[in-house]
Amino acid sequence: MNANGFGALTASLTAYMKSGSLIDEALLRRDRNVVAQGLLNLAEEGVHELSQAKGADTLISVMRSGIRTLAPTGEEKRIAEAALKRIAEAEGAGDPQIASMAAFCLYFPAHQSEWIPDFSQVPVHLYELTVRILFAEPEFFVALGEADAHSAYIEKASSAIRSFVKGDAPKAHRAQLAASFTKHARFLAGYFSDRNLKSLYQARAEIIESHLEFNGLETGHAFPSRPAGERIRVGVLRGSWFGGAETAATFAHVNGLDRSRFEIVFYAMGSKAEHPVEQEARKRSDRFVVLGGKPFPDMVSLIRGDDLDIMLIGTNITAVTSPMVLLSACRLARTQISLTLNPATSGFRSIDRFINGELNEPAGAQDEYTERLVLIPGSINRYDFAGEPSPEVVSVPRAALGVRDEQILFASGANFYKLVPELLHAWAEILRRTQNSTLLLYPFNPNWSDYYPRELFVRHLNALFRGHGVSPQRIRILAPLPSRNHIAAILRKADLYLDSFPYSGAVSMMDPIAAGCPVLLREGHAARNRQSTGLFREKGFGAVLTSTSSDYVEAAVRLASRPAELQALRSKALDMAGTPETWASLDLNVALLLGLESE
Repeated sequence: MNANGFGALTASLTAYMKSGSLIDEALLRRDRNVVAQGLLNLAEEGVHELSQAKGADTLISVMRSGIRTLAPTGEEKRIAEAALKRIAEAEGAGDPQIASMAAFCLYFPAHQSEWIPDFSQVPVHLYELTVRILFAEPEFFVALGEADAHSAYIEKASSAIRSFVKGDAPKAHRAQLAASFTKHARFLAGYFSDRNLKSLYQARAEIIESHLEFNGLETGHAFPSRPAGERIRVGVLRGSWFGGAETAATFAHVNGLDRSRFEIVFYAMGSKAEHPVEQEARKRSDRFVVLGGKPFPDMVSLIRGDDLDIMLIGTNITAVTSPMVLLSACRLARTQISLTLNPATSGFRSIDRFINGELNEPAGAQDEYTERLVLIPGSINRYDFAGEPSPEVVSVPRAALGVRDEQILFASGANFYKLVPELLHAWAEILRRTQNSTLLLYPFNPNWSDYYPRELFVRHLNALFRGHGVSPQRIRILAPLPSRNHIAAILRKADLYLDSFPYSGAVSMMDPIAAGCPVLLREGHAARNRQSTGLFREKGFGAVLTSTSSDYVEAAVRLASRPAELQALRSKALDMAGTPETWASLDLNVALLLGLESE
């Protein structure tokens, strides 16, 4: 494989991502075809070189750029079909199959191939490249049902890797595959369905645990009995305490703890002692411990030496692998508890309990968790933004949003990743049936990512809405807003906030609450798909709850055509506008004591 081909593809990808022009798109397609065809023609030694070279990085950059959402040309379909044929005809899972899979995945996500390699046949030098290809997530989903298909596929791929890692292949081989998986496997896109993710995360956890054990680290640990009469020592593990939604949620979870009974130790990988939110964190803890800069085994030993009764996992450990994930996979305290910052079960043997609210979980929810589920009354979605700058007063006239006073303004701050085809089709149908309406979105939240393929997404969105007979001119997409107060100012001008589904809103719900804007919700099955409905069931806020996509659409259309009903809903929302202090804390005293109980 000529390295110049990868260089040209890198250059054309960069040019297109900057410009979005049709000329640069044509060059990108041409260079992608050259590389894909070259992959199909690679000799085995060429694949080996590819796995060691920057060419692999180029392939993954293409796969994760959003370019695969562009409709393929006839030539591109031909190359992809040839790649699938070669995969099917090749024996075992050697170099030709992996090279062909790489070619296919330049055009389509791996789940569309439905091919899972037999890892006993994959050459060791291709483990890392294979894992990176299989888990190169789509930047966004295009087809109905695609989120479910992707989630099911990465579950199968993870299960296949676990079987190999737990099998009888040479230890060095199993260790190499576990290391590649731990480093590169990504699971964010697996959230956006209503599937039970327990099996997926069990497989992931077992591979990561094996990786640590292959490297000589004991994930288990036996703690001595604690002397009676001492305060219960609670650790809270986070990457940082610099602010943001995760910190606000963590504050709310520990605010109500009885300090005469609980000693609180905050752990962080990094520190900015001058940051006002971290200063607040230091005030709220008995000790603040910085772990960063230490070798990983020393971090584990340091925490274990603190002799914790409880460790709360105060960060999301289910999307990608970070030091927080590896620490959480180890026994750090007598009892370890996952909070709802995790949208799904961790799968780790080291985590004993998962605390959630009764209103956030369906009947039989224990089947979704490897941890024992501990439920507190009501919902559990609380946020304390202590230390954040005082909000400035902001006013945004409708005219500045390009919306006339007589129009119905639907709005949503659902993050970009939550905008799956099922949701977008529902929104398009709502606009089709409410002619005098506009949809305003602000999906590019920097808390989720520092990069979004905005131009590609807008192109997809416009085509989808045109397919429903809706002009793209009726959609307003805002750049990231400077503060939550700017968001509230915009929502005060909106008629109805449209929550996302199946993955519902959580911290984003604080914005329509602050603005007194009524909300439309659709309740799903899994807890991550019931956050917003749990909150509004508890608080009685001005919201309409639905259980199906069709009911969601019908409710939006009905409210848009009945001003009196919509105004009554707004009045109820305005009665609870703002974020009362009682919404910024939880009483977890009993839940933590329950967490200490033995099985």
